[in-house]
Amino acid sequence: MRAGVEEELHPFPSPMAAKVTEFKSTLLVSSLQSLRERSHFDRYRSFLSPADAESIPLTVAGLWIPIEVGVAHYAAVSSLGLTYGESSASGAVVGEKIQATLLGTVARLARTGGVTPWTVLAQFQRLFERIFKGGGTRIVKYGPKEARIDVVGLPLAAFPCFRAGFQGMIKSGGELFCSRAYVSEMPRFCTATTIGYRCAWA
Repeated sequence: MRAGVEEELHPFPSPMAAKVTEFKSTLLVSSLQSLRERSHFDRYRSFLSPADAESIPLTVAGLWIPIEVGVAHYAAVSSLGLTYGESSASGAVVGEKIQATLLGTVARLARTGGVTPWTVLAQFQRLFERIFKGGGTRIVKYGPKEARIDVVGLPLAAFPCFRAGFQGMIKSGGELFCSRAYVSEMPRFCTATTIGYRCAWA
C-alpha cells in the first residue's frame, strides 16, 4: 500500500442496526468505580436526576441496559468539568478493569505470541458487540503501523468525556500488543453519534 493511501480493511457490518440501543452494564459499573476512586462520585451524583441518582449507583455488572442510562450517566460526568486528559486516564483504568471480563478476547490474544495490533483491530467489531448492541465499526489502514477506527450509531459519542474515555480504553488495550500506542480523536469524523480515532503504534 502506498503511503497516504487509505485502505478499508474491515467494513461496517452488514446488516447493521442504525443506532446502539443497549450497552453492557459492566462498562457503567467500572466507570462508577473509577469516579469513586477519584473522589468525584458525590458531585457526579448531584448532577443526576433524583430517579437516576437512586438507580444508577445500584447497577450490577453483566447486564444489558438501555443506552439512555448511559446518556444520563455521561451527561452527569460531563458536568464534572474534567479535562480531556483526566477522562482519557479514567478510560484507560476502566479498560484495564474490563479487559478480563467483557474483553476476554483481548486478554486471550495478549497471551498469544506473535499477535500485533492489526490482529486486535481485526477483532474490533466483535469486541464492540460485547459492549454495545447496534451501531457498528470499521477499520481503515493508513500505513504499516497506522489506522483509523470509525464508530457509528453511538449516542454516547455526543459527550467529550465518553470519547476521551473510550480513547483511553483503546490505548490501554492496544498497549497489550506493542511497546507504545497512540490514539487521538479525528474531529472531522466526530458527531453526536459518530467517532473517528487515529491509531499508531511502535
